[in-house]
Amino acid sequence: MNISQHPTTHAFPTFSFSAGTGFTPIGRDKTGVTQSKTTQFTDNLSWTRGKHTFKTGIDARRVRYADIETFLPSDDFGQFTFQPTFTGNAFGDFLEGEPTTIFFAVSSPDVAGTAWQYSLFGQESTSLPADLL
Repeated sequence: MNISQHPTTHAFPTFSFSAGTGFTPIGRDKTGVTQSKTTQFTDNLSWTRGKHTFKTGIDARRVRYADIETFLPSDDFGQFTFQPTFTGNAFGDFLEGEPTTIFFAVSSPDVAGTAWQYSLFGQESTSLPADLL
């Protein structure tokens, strides 16, 4: 079983007790894809009847954006660094639960927004007789 990944956020706290031990730090940052997507529908219609021209149109868009909220390694899960400070061995300090430094971020939820944007227009124009141009 791989405990270096949280099942829903794909992250795990970072533990670094490598100073003087040769151990590789364990932990995983939050991962995700930044997505920006716009779906757009635009159409217009022109109709001429005698001297009059009528124009109308529509523009509708669905805008979506998603991104993860991240600052430093492991973010909300925490980053714990152990040095050979208390027991003389970094892994010993880990077993004692005595980290040298602790970092964690209290971040907001990941960004995920959707919006609809739309516009309509209508216009009527009259053409001038050729002798007035």
